[in-house]
Amino acid sequence: MQLVLDPRDMTTANWTLGATMTRARTSVGWDGAANMATRLTGGAVAATNIITQTLVAAASSRTYSVGIKRVTGTGAVLITQDN
Repeated sequence: MQLVLDPRDMTTANWTLGATMTRARTSVGWDGAANMATRLTGGAVAATNIITQTLVAAASSRTYSVGIKRVTGTGAVLITQDN
């Protein structure tokens, strides 16, 4: 069961942006279709370059997968369960 809402379209209200993060659904998706994936762009303040979604689940252990492609920049990309 997919718990994350809109995993490929992070422009919906289900996702909350940090103060310096921007987003646009302008990237090619896994299937090669235009405008099917979200491009996230971080700003000058690394601590607020975040995007989150609150989930409530009965089980404490979950498995998930993501598709990430760095377009520009350097440094770590972190995926966390608890920020």
